Amino acid sequence: MEIISYCIEHGNDYAAAIERFGVSYQQIYSWVRKVQ
Repeated sequence: MEIISYCIEHGNDYAAAIERFGVSYQQIYSWVRKVQ
């Protein structure tokens, strides 16, 4: 998923991913935790 890749490639920069993709912190955090 593009959001997860973006977040991980940018050092788990959740704020940047939230701003870029417009999803909630909880959702991104949950997705990234499942992958890592």
